[in-house]
Amino acid sequence: METKNDTETHIRGLFGPNPTLWTLFMFLHFIIAGVFLIFSRIAYSDYVLKNSRTFDFIVIGFMVFAWFLLYYITKQIRENGHDQMTELETLFLKIIAS
Repeated sequence: METKNDTETHIRGLFGPNPTLWTLFMFLHFIIAGVFLIFSRIAYSDYVLKNSRTFDFIVIGFMVFAWFLLYYITKQIRENGHDQMTELETLFLKIIAS
């Protein structure tokens, strides 16, 4: 809340994700998906050539783990901000009602 003058107050609120954090998570998702697809193709090539695919499957498994980790982190961030969002909405509705 920012006071403009004695009788006016400007209310600012963000009811959504932080754009910078959202962009970072999307960037990480694209990197993980790209690495997953690249190593899936490499694993297929190694299968056709009858080479060892152990490292390829390790990287693919790590990418799946990283996807689940990003999902868990985003759920935690959302849950941590939910109480603050509810409090801000309650205050906003109280101000508008008066």
